[in-house]
Amino acid sequence: MKRLALLAVLLVCALFLLGPGASGCSAKRKTETTTETYEYPAGSTLPDGQVAEKDTQIQVTKESTTVTERESGCGGVLGCTAKFTWEIIKLPFRIVGFVLDIII
Repeated sequence: MKRLALLAVLLVCALFLLGPGASGCSAKRKTETTTETYEYPAGSTLPDGQVAEKDTQIQVTKESTTVTERESGCGGVLGCTAKFTWEIIKLPFRIVGFVLDIII
């Protein structure tokens, strides 16, 4: 009985360690920042609604983040087994979430 309990604890620990990597949580992020300068001639209306008294330059900074997910799939027998086990563990939670989403 003790061996079975120890095996269960080791299995749960292994799932916690392998779970995030096997479920595809890894992603590659790339952040790109661009700065653009707009020139408004005297007498034109600025973005804040005021009229420019003289030639005005306004700098606008835009930041965009691109997230690239890693390829889905598994790496070998151990990775596929861990991914399959993780999907089985997630299934009841997804079902409960789906039912609650319908009810609420």
